[in-house]
Amino acid sequence: MLEVGDMYQETEKFKKCGKLFWPLVIGAVLLPFLLSLIKELSGGAFQISSFLTLAVVLMIFVVIAFVMILGNGMILSSFVGRTASGVNTLPYHFRQTYEDDVLHNRLYIDTDNGVIGYISKYNPFQIQIFNASRIDQMKTVTSSTRGISFVFYIDGKKIKMYTLMAEHVMYKNSAEAKEAMAEADKYVTYLQEAKRVAEQRRR
Repeated sequence: MLEVGDMYQETEKFKKCGKLFWPLVIGAVLLPFLLSLIKELSGGAFQISSFLTLAVVLMIFVVIAFVMILGNGMILSSFVGRTASGVNTLPYHFRQTYEDDVLHNRLYIDTDNGVIGYISKYNPFQIQIFNASRIDQMKTVTSSTRGISFVFYIDGKKIKMYTLMAEHVMYKNSAEAKEAMAEADKYVTYLQEAKRVAEQRRR
């Protein structure tokens, strides 16, 4: 049996967002004001009304660009997919794998060694590895308007994985919903088993 840190270092602190995520967001917010200021100063006479108008127009374009990038599954999933290609080189038995086609995150479960792996779309360049003893509150969540998912917490931070996204009001007794709930229940069981194994090995 492997120890979590044998060949791949366990992630010390769970990070849903990567190191560059918030600097990029802040930079994107400040960029329109910086460009507007440069434009006004290069014109010779600074006018606050002209500066603010240009800044707002540029901000709209930046917001639209960010929404398109963050909402575009193809862009995000391509980054996640490249990182995921390295999972098979890790010394774990990640036989249970779930790819969230809605949120574009990936979960890997090793029930033999009590280890889980996770790739977040907002931190797509890192495979985060955790001893399953660090996870908690695993459960299936159903909503007629939002869909069906299974959730769990890593170090107190919530992770949600959709098995069905509701595009309209969903009937929980439908065949599609029952199948999605069964899928969610299955991964909750995998997580519970991984946690049980991890805690047993620590005794």
